[in-house]
Amino acid sequence: MFNIYSIQKKIIHRIVHTLSSALLSSLNSRKLSQTLCRTLTIVSIGGVTIQDDRNIFSTRKKLLTAGILLLLLAVVDSFFTDFGIQKQYITEANPLMALIYDTSIWGFYALKISLPCVLLYLLTEVEQKRYLKLLVGSAILLYSVVLFQHIYWISLVL
Repeated sequence: MFNIYSIQKKIIHRIVHTLSSALLSSLNSRKLSQTLCRTLTIVSIGGVTIQDDRNIFSTRKKLLTAGILLLLLAVVDSFFTDFGIQKQYITEANPLMALIYDTSIWGFYALKISLPCVLLYLLTEVEQKRYLKLLVGSAILLYSVVLFQHIYWISLVL
């Protein structure tokens, strides 16, 4: 029988192991940043690559790459959150997303993934401005913090 949650558990365990290894092997923040970008590249299905972590938002292409990284983080966050809620390890902290999750799990995934997709579309349509760089950078930072929270609780339960 096909059990999606056992598959999720195996994938989550592999991601946590890879990210933990990356964190432990990195001695400085630049190397950590490069390692995490490569780790997230390995985890992604599409193969997102980030070449220059020093000035990731210098060109439109790099801004789009950052948007794709944001999309990847949103997908991973959705996956971890669903797993944690299904296994009753965590609860959704955002009341709006909790309501959507209780109404429809597919709606939860659709909203979590469609918002970064809308941002990617907007990044291709509007002129590159400094506030876009700040918004994308802030969103990546926040999603990274959420990812580390997920890694923490997963390390406690697995």
